[in-house]
Amino acid sequence: MVLDTIENLDLYANMHPSFAKVFSYIKTLNFEELPTGRTDVDEDFYVNVDAVDLRSPQMANLEVHNAYIDIQIPITNMEYVGYKSRKSCKMLKEIHPKQDITFYKDKFDFSFALSVGSFAIFFPQDAHAPLIGNGTTKKIIVKVKVK
Repeated sequence: MVLDTIENLDLYANMHPSFAKVFSYIKTLNFEELPTGRTDVDEDFYVNVDAVDLRSPQMANLEVHNAYIDIQIPITNMEYVGYKSRKSCKMLKEIHPKQDITFYKDKFDFSFALSVGSFAIFFPQDAHAPLIGNGTTKKIIVKVKVK
């Protein structure tokens, strides 16, 4: 997992073959004017913009993805995200292979604030429980193919 501010995106470009291209694309976006929905950018990544209700920590399930790396960027509201190493997850809840998501019922080990102006990168080994908080948020989720 990586947690940092948007201005430091380029520091992580060497972590994946597509990250430099993805980060260049992210820097072209006008976050405030993005419509919700999915945008297929190319064969390596796509972007989801979601406007959603935040939830209590008790309602947040840990999730992992096998085929895609998540880059999550809040646009309108800070959220908390729970974290646990995937290797430590034991209580499988459900698997949705077509949607590339597996949920666990385990409690997360810690949570952190994901503030507007920051980003988090979650790799397949990172079980994360996003969207914890009060109110609603609009966020960008860039899905980058694992290579």
